[in-house]
Amino acid sequence: MRRILSYIIPLVFLSLGSSCIKNDIPYPRSLGKITAFEVLGQLGQSVIDTAKYTITIELADTVDMAKVRLLRMEVSDNATYTPELSTYIDLSTPYTYTLATYPGQTYKWQILASQTIDRYIKAENQVGKAEFNVDYKTAVFYVSSDLRKVKITDIRLGPSNSVITPDPRVISDFSSRIPVTVSYRDVMENWTINAYMKAVEVSTGAADAWSDHCYLHGTFAQGMSSPTFKYRKVSDSEWTTVPTTDVTVDNSDMSAHITGLTPSTEYVFKAVAGENEGEEESFITEAQAQMPNMNFDDWCSEVINGKNTWFPDKDIEANYWWDSGNQGANALGEANPTSPEETFVVKGKASRMETISVVGQMAGGNVFSGKFIKTILMPKAGAMVDFGRPFTSRPSKIHGYYAYEPATVNKVKSPYNALLGRPDRCHIFLMLFDSDKPYSVNTSEGVFLPPYSDDCVIGYADLVDSISTGGKYKEFTIDVIYKDSRKPRYCALVAVASYYADYFTGGIGSLMYADEFSFIYDAEVKWEDGQ
Repeated sequence: MRRILSYIIPLVFLSLGSSCIKNDIPYPRSLGKITAFEVLGQLGQSVIDTAKYTITIELADTVDMAKVRLLRMEVSDNATYTPELSTYIDLSTPYTYTLATYPGQTYKWQILASQTIDRYIKAENQVGKAEFNVDYKTAVFYVSSDLRKVKITDIRLGPSNSVITPDPRVISDFSSRIPVTVSYRDVMENWTINAYMKAVEVSTGAADAWSDHCYLHGTFAQGMSSPTFKYRKVSDSEWTTVPTTDVTVDNSDMSAHITGLTPSTEYVFKAVAGENEGEEESFITEAQAQMPNMNFDDWCSEVINGKNTWFPDKDIEANYWWDSGNQGANALGEANPTSPEETFVVKGKASRMETISVVGQMAGGNVFSGKFIKTILMPKAGAMVDFGRPFTSRPSKIHGYYAYEPATVNKVKSPYNALLGRPDRCHIFLMLFDSDKPYSVNTSEGVFLPPYSDDCVIGYADLVDSISTGGKYKEFTIDVIYKDSRKPRYCALVAVASYYADYFTGGIGSLMYADEFSFIYDAEVKWEDGQ
């Protein structure tokens, strides 16, 4: 997600250092692309991202990532590449090809490979899932029976083609640690298997509470009947029992997704199996929070460095939540690409965002939850921006209205020269961060917003459109995609009139309006891995 930065600061002051030196040979622009890539042992098709210059592949667990056989690589016309193709490549770390077209036009592509090894131990009377420490090569599992009479029914500690010696399935006494050797290809790993006894036959686990629904977890000893959960509000006396058909059982783990809960309310729950009940645990549902001024009705203007600057806030003392690229665009003149709209609205006021030219530089109108910190002129031009405001709830969707009239892209910069003459695109997106402070960006030092794949990003949402809405507002609802169940601490919500404005690529005159944004909270959570 690096494409946001020039939305925020168009860097109009770059014109101060412009040079009169020109290229005497006007080479045409020709993007260097990898159009096909295939290796032996990959799962599915390669994912080719021409915007990020990456190729992502998933390898089978039997493949040696340090020696992957290359089957095919194809590139666009007129492109050459380095290094030369070889039979085997090392994909244990990102592998880079540099493509060149015309002089001075080079494109660095990264091959990103991943590999998943599914490790497990399955045993009779097992309690919970086994735990693995790959660094220390230890495996731990729990049973409710005598450790001298354990029966492992299935086990995997390495790739699917690995062999464990001795075979743990023929060992019954796990009262002490069991050393084994895991062999595959030319690799030999020394592992230790540890078994422990758990006296509790039914155990209440963790609760992942959202605003009106919750994911419950627990464990039970195999052989016990009807594993389920009971729950109630702390203020109530009657328990609600989850139907056993709504409980998912995995070995001795149990889980359930309960819905219809009340936001900002404390509940208690417990795991149940047969006549046995686990201990009571509590959870509090999240508030169905909205960010201030999501309807963009409140605006104020402040004189910043002698320029009248618009802010989408009631004031910037006690209510400074939203910002825009206006301070950057106003560095050399009073431009304000983002301003209040009072006539063409859904209700109240709206945010008007236009891609404009300021002293020859493109500035994409935008609005974002965060704060513009400062403009940087020396030693390298750029800006500092903090993205995100404190926010701890997890919405499932974003709802709102936007209007868009795209201009034809007439300002381009490498690597997006091929977009010249195409319709511009607007962009609405959300990033939920798990960080102890806003995400700080410094364009002068090459520090941009992280990609969605970054570990600090918990959830994200995207809407991109290049079609004119015909002078009308278009209602939208987009899903927030969650990578895991961590709670966020900061939220950055952004709308911008030109998708690639941070690469100084877009159409002067592209015009976007945003109005009446809001978060939706329901149990229809979308997960990145499809769970």
